[in-house]
Amino acid sequence: TKTPILTPVSRMALMGAYLVVHADSVEFSRGMYGLMDVTLYQHNTISGATLNGQTLVASEAVISGPSKHDELSGLPGRNLLRQCCDIYRRQSSQVNTGCFFFIVFDIDFFKGINDCHGHLMGDKAIQAMSQCCLLWTETIDLRMRMARIGGDEFGGVGRGASLTSFEKSLRTLADLVQAIGVDIPPLTISIGACVVSPDKLVHATFDDLLETADRCLYASKKAGRNQAHIADYPIISRFDIRPV
Repeated sequence: TKTPILTPVSRMALMGAYLVVHADSVEFSRGMYGLMDVTLYQHNTISGATLNGQTLVASEAVISGPSKHDELSGLPGRNLLRQCCDIYRRQSSQVNTGCFFFIVFDIDFFKGINDCHGHLMGDKAIQAMSQCCLLWTETIDLRMRMARIGGDEFGGVGRGASLTSFEKSLRTLADLVQAIGVDIPPLTISIGACVVSPDKLVHATFDDLLETADRCLYASKKAGRNQAHIADYPIISRFDIRPV
């Protein structure tokens, strides 16, 4: 058993995945129901790290900063997605990791829920979405790390599935949301996603990937909401964005 170094950064609860940083490794694991309370540790001079059992070579592997979980949803903030992207990018330059997936989605007509039913109902909708994220990560084969980006927008990063399997998982997520319907008005979501090959991921920043997925999300909204669109990164023209 590896012993964590003794500099705690923060405690956080993550849905769908939990993360522990050791002095010589960065490990991702998933609990039975994915809700874990763990301590993050910081080390600035890690020369080797492991991700899903594969060794990485990096001069620095630091997971720290404002990635604390969001009090309302129980999910981490966007900074965790940024950190995961950085780790995947380092790994993609060293080993063949397969395609990388980035997803964003938000609740359709969320402002109407707040306006018509009150902000407490809006809070319940946010909490219901976080539960859907948790259930979704336990249902699909793809390993996803989920976060609340802000407001009613959620996101996730992952890898390890075929494109067909990933697209199927997006439909599964939409179905889970529509099946909620307990104590809140019926909900639907609009989804945007991008697929990144390892050679492209090496040069992609978190902001690049978020912008690409957001463009696909906007395409879903423009097409009428309650649907998903996807594109390969980078998007060259609007015709690269396709419905799922």
